[in-house]
Amino acid sequence: MDRIEVNGRSYDRPEEPTVVVCFDGCDPRYLDAAKKDNVAPFMTEELLGFCATSAMPSFTNPNNVSIVTGARASIHGISGNYFCDIENDREVMMNSPEFLRCGTILAAQAAEGVSVAVITAKEKLMKLLGHGLPSSAVCRAIETGGSETWLPATSPNMYGPDSTLAVFDSGIRLLKERSPELIYLSTTDYMQHTYAPEAPEALAFYASIDERLRMLHGMGARLVVTADHGMNCKSRGNGELAAVWLKGLLEREGVVGHIVLPISDPHVKHHGALGGLGHIYLADDKADQIACVLRGIEGIERVMGKAEAANELALPFDRIGDLVVIADANHVVGTRPTEHDLAALDGALRSHGGFAETRVPFLVNRSVSKEHEISGLWNFDV
Repeated sequence: MDRIEVNGRSYDRPEEPTVVVCFDGCDPRYLDAAKKDNVAPFMTEELLGFCATSAMPSFTNPNNVSIVTGARASIHGISGNYFCDIENDREVMMNSPEFLRCGTILAAQAAEGVSVAVITAKEKLMKLLGHGLPSSAVCRAIETGGSETWLPATSPNMYGPDSTLAVFDSGIRLLKERSPELIYLSTTDYMQHTYAPEAPEALAFYASIDERLRMLHGMGARLVVTADHGMNCKSRGNGELAAVWLKGLLEREGVVGHIVLPISDPHVKHHGALGGLGHIYLADDKADQIACVLRGIEGIERVMGKAEAANELALPFDRIGDLVVIADANHVVGTRPTEHDLAALDGALRSHGGFAETRVPFLVNRSVSKEHEISGLWNFDV
């Protein structure tokens, strides 16, 4: 059988029902806690488990798109939720297929006659993941719902466990009713943004996910479960937010610039638009000055120039700032406090986006090639 070529990589047609899961925000420490309390034995004991690396920035959209294209952002073009259109001086949200610069594995498989289904928790991902799919394919978001019998009767609350559980439940029902050959499930990370790994709420959530993955396995599905990013606490011991405010820094230095926070999206209760990576677009040639100041600030892990970031992080050159600022494991970057809806957060801030959140699990119920075991896995090595 001829292999299917996509973005310089080749893939087999599924020989059995295949379910690929992007378990949003599944930091490996949640699995460690679940194993310690023995609440998710299928994930932690029965599946083959490996460590993988997510693409930078460690955000949802870039990594979901990397998983479905088998490529990094320099190829597929999605560097975050937003970039700055310099010519028109505006921020542009990249949730439309027009911003994709390559095809997807899902579309290529469908073009070869494979029955494909996509179920995502978040509407913002649906159009990107469904790019190039024929009308015969399934592509639905739990957030917006639909009339199909395998979808929930009403859209569940995004701010709790139910939306993610609905993704799995819909996938299970769809597999029973229509038996797609390839299913892509993408969840939401509200629970990880809200609860630490050892919290009872997190443990109960992972127990529920474990039950559903066991069901898919029992239905004969080939499983690949990975994540788009990890998660870290970004608040100090006294509950104070640990943030570096970039607009205030530019103002103190007398430099004109524009800040883009590519984690920004409508779900402010998740993260308040505060993440581990930000872009600074400068009106003047002051990149070296600002970089020097930033490198001396607590909480900043790396400050990279445009060309350096495009090369090292495999990002599209035209969709990143003059400086790319990356916070450490314990901090986030923001604009200024008054421009973030911090009151909407449920408890201490937990977020992602930097190098510290690129460690993710890679779980399978079939064997993995020795090459990957030796050389290491990316989350998009599906």
